[in-house]
Amino acid sequence: MTSSFGSNNDVSQLGTALLRISPLVISSASLMFSWSQDISLGAFLHPSLRHDAAHPSGKLLPRYLPAFMGPGIWGIGLTYPPATVLCVINGLSRQSREARNLYFAGALFSIAHFCWGRPFRNEDALQEWLPKHRARTLLVNVPAFLCILAATLVTVTEGLS
Repeated sequence: MTSSFGSNNDVSQLGTALLRISPLVISSASLMFSWSQDISLGAFLHPSLRHDAAHPSGKLLPRYLPAFMGPGIWGIGLTYPPATVLCVINGLSRQSREARNLYFAGALFSIAHFCWGRPFRNEDALQEWLPKHRARTLLVNVPAFLCILAATLVTVTEGLS
């Protein structure tokens, strides 16, 4: 039975394949994390809740948001820095210039995630922060994902190197 990676370099090629695909997997996770934040936090600003005098978000959010965002830091820390490092490693590889440049662009967009906005503590701040979060997702997170996807597709098209 022959391996799909060849005969003598199975482990090496598997490692290279994982190195090339890992930024895409991690970037996909970070994009999903961003989307889930938008959905879960955006619910607090829905007009049906926002205009209800009995809605407790004004009292709840100052305690809820730190409790929500504290563990959320792990989601950020486990996705953006590793994706950035893996993109840089792939950008320094022996792939085509196009693939390397796309990986570097993905790394730059991943770094740009950290240059956006500041923490928030209440409903009013959430109303200000959420549009910034959405803009960051569209202007930074989505382009990072698309650059990494394109780099991965170039790699698949050209073959592993």
